[in-house]
Amino acid sequence: AALDEARSRGIGTDFKRLEEQPALSPVLAKRHYERTGALRWFEVGICPVADAEERVRTYAPAPGSAGLFLILVSTNEETKAMAKRVARSAVAAAGDRLVMVGWTRDSYRLRELTSDLAALEHIRSHSPDLGGDAVARREIDARIARLSADLDDQLRDAIDRVDWSGHADELLNGLGIGGPAGLSLLASKLADWRFPHTPKLHNELINRTKPSSNAVAAVRALLHAMVERRGHERLGFEGFPPEAGLFVSRLVSTGLYAADDAGAYTFTAPAANDEHCLHPMWQAADTALRRSDSGLSFEELYDLWRKPPFGVRDGLLPVLGLAYVLTRIARTSLYLDGVFRPQLDTFFVDRLLQDPSAVRARDIEITTQHVAVVSELATKLRQDQLVEPTALEVARILVARVRSLPNWTLRTSTVSDKAVALRQLGLKSHDPNRLLFEDIPNRFGDDLHAVPEAVVGALAELEGAYPAMLADLAATLFKELRYNPATDVAYQLLHARCETVRGLSGNFRLDALATRLDGFTGELEQIEGIASLAANKPARDWVDRDIDAAKIELAALAQQFLRAEGFAHLKGRGDRQTSVAVYISDPNFPAPASPFVELDEFERERANVLAEQIQQLIDRSGASPAIAIGAIAHLG
Repeated sequence: AALDEARSRGIGTDFKRLEEQPALSPVLAKRHYERTGALRWFEVGICPVADAEERVRTYAPAPGSAGLFLILVSTNEETKAMAKRVARSAVAAAGDRLVMVGWTRDSYRLRELTSDLAALEHIRSHSPDLGGDAVARREIDARIARLSADLDDQLRDAIDRVDWSGHADELLNGLGIGGPAGLSLLASKLADWRFPHTPKLHNELINRTKPSSNAVAAVRALLHAMVERRGHERLGFEGFPPEAGLFVSRLVSTGLYAADDAGAYTFTAPAANDEHCLHPMWQAADTALRRSDSGLSFEELYDLWRKPPFGVRDGLLPVLGLAYVLTRIARTSLYLDGVFRPQLDTFFVDRLLQDPSAVRARDIEITTQHVAVVSELATKLRQDQLVEPTALEVARILVARVRSLPNWTLRTSTVSDKAVALRQLGLKSHDPNRLLFEDIPNRFGDDLHAVPEAVVGALAELEGAYPAMLADLAATLFKELRYNPATDVAYQLLHARCETVRGLSGNFRLDALATRLDGFTGELEQIEGIASLAANKPARDWVDRDIDAAKIELAALAQQFLRAEGFAHLKGRGDRQTSVAVYISDPNFPAPASPFVELDEFERERANVLAEQIQQLIDRSGASPAIAIGAIAHLG
């Protein structure tokens, strides 16, 4: 009576409950697994014919699932022909998801069993009479267990009699096997069809979607060895720890790590006839790298290999991804968090395992002309030691020399356009291959043969700009001081003049200048100190305006220096400066002239020699003193 009442309430088929039956457990592609080592499985679902398209449209594969076998049940008296049309329409709605849809001929029996099972479960959950009737509860449980077993058997029989439709109908012909074995064979054929280039790598530790924690630790140890001990036999492994087993099964047996003709161990790309089917993966990755201007992240590489036609399992991806990069290391630049990594280390590996999207690879095409440019630059950049003719070493030295320039050189606009271009590239570049093979040729002309000479010339201009600027400041100062360093190599006269002036005028800035000049020996650091005094700024903060201001201030200080020398007798130091003033009023000139000159000791000696020569000329001419003085004044 309770069962009839539950049916009268409309308790019908519960398809979600139906999918929990053991008969609808996932189908394993066993032959595909045996051939490739990749375990793939297909979900099995069941739904009414009327809901087929919606079920397929909203289907989201579970992690690791290869596809879906969907069984349709007629709930509204749909015929076989109607069910087939719906199945084909549902398959079309699946898109790129692998879905097989089939209609079972046992729809009536399945509906009846499912309806009875749902009614019994409703009675067990909602009937208050069962609370004090243990015999009735046992009877309900027994009926549910018996119906579940009958439903499971009926589902197994129904699956055997399903007419499937899907993406590869030709695979349905000639199966020749029924039951679960036939469905597993179909799953293997579908897996082979969807993933034809799956690598054949038999390793149950990591060829899976979620490796164990022990397997993950072994993978990390293997990756560390791949970047730290490249070139060592067996990557330095002793004995057979788990990581050594992975090394042998994943790198040695596949030929990815082997000795070359010279006996050196290196990572080698798989050959075209590779029996492990790794070559198509390498080709696909090469194509993706070449097409991407910004490079390819490891996460994007993993997504490429996860999808058809490869279907690589997550556990294999770090090992194969790093192996791929190491086989292409000569033409691939690697970046971690957007920053170029010149060397691979354990930190790089750990970041790769934590966040594959943080690691990016970029393909660089290197021609023979590029190699020649690098080699010539290595020769021209040679200073105290040899420069290895590699892009990394040449770029490292070039960038280091640019970034070690004084701060003023990194800011000034007084250098040429090519020097400015090299300075900008050196400060901003973080990729040696891009710097040498793209940026520098683009800035220094299309003729690659002329690029090394232009680059070295621009670098020499940058390195010489600061000493040239300091030398110009020194020349300005000495000119205003009326001092010629060429006639006083040891700067003895300059030092003597500074002794005379220092502490004479009470001008602290003039005393500071005299103190600096007193020990002056011509070093650039000494000129830098004098310029800092004039600019009122340390050298690290200089800009072009500060140099202009320093030049004017040095000229002003030099004039004060000369004026102070003329008053040295006030402190008993003896004048080292002679002042001469001449007043001339001549009708031939529009206004009176009154030139004023000051002579230092050296200039006065030369004036005395010239005076003797003029005296001899006056004596020979017999001119009077007035005429002689007038002539000298006129010349002045």
